Amino acid sequence: MKYNAPPNLTYGTKKEPVNDYIPRIPPSWLKYDRKVLRYDAYFQEHVVEDPSENYRLRKCQIYYYLDDGTLYINEPKIENSGIPQGVFLKRQKVPKTLEDKNDFISWENINLGENLYIYGRVFRVVNCDEFTRVSEILFPIY
Repeated sequence: MKYNAPPNLTYGTKKEPVNDYIPRIPPSWLKYDRKVLRYDAYFQEHVVEDPSENYRLRKCQIYYYLDDGTLYINEPKIENSGIPQGVFLKRQKVPKTLEDKNDFISWENINLGENLYIYGRVFRVVNCDEFTRVSEILFPIY
């Protein structure tokens, strides 16, 4: 007696594993790991102590981490300036407005030549690094 296999079964093919070590669609924390957008900005600070100047422009750098959507703002230290400088904002998610705490700033909201409102302070974004310029092409703004 001859054994006939059903036509829809194929033997010798390898099944896809259920748990892959590397997922087919990488999560954002894996896809954007160690990818940071860096912007140069400044903010205006009013001066009360000196009658000869009304305000100062203070330069800072804004870092946007793509893996989790957090911001970090640093003001480079200048020796003997007499102004407290350094980390302005530690790495955290920043709400767009103070009223709406659930809507956060994303990379789409940071554009060159526009103002960025962070906790009541206005930052003017003036420049970015080369990776950020290329990334704006990779992530088009609609």
